Amino acid sequence: MTNKIKSLRSQYAREKAKYLAKAKKSGSGLDDIIEVKWAHFKPLKFLDSAINARSSKSNLETMDTDSIEALVEDLLIYKCWHSLRRSY
Repeated sequence: MTNKIKSLRSQYAREKAKYLAKAKKSGSGLDDIIEVKWAHFKPLKFLDSAINARSSKSNLETMDTDSIEALVEDLLIYKCWHSLRRSY
C-alpha cells in the first residue's frame, strides 16, 4: 500500500511539473487552457501543499559587468592576434 501511495505522489509531481512547463511556455496566453489528461490529477491536488519544489543552486559563477567586458576584450584581442598570425 505504501508503494502505491508513493507512486501516486511521484506521478502527481511529474504531471504537475509538465503542467507548469506548459503553462510557462513562451507564447501561451491567458486564453490557452492546459488540460491534464491523467485522471487522478485533480483529486490529488491536495498534495500541492506537501510537494515543495527543491531549491536549486547554480554551479556557474556569476560575473559582474566589468568582468564580462574584460573577458570580451580579451577575446577580441586574441581573435585579432590569431588572425594576424594566420596571415603570415
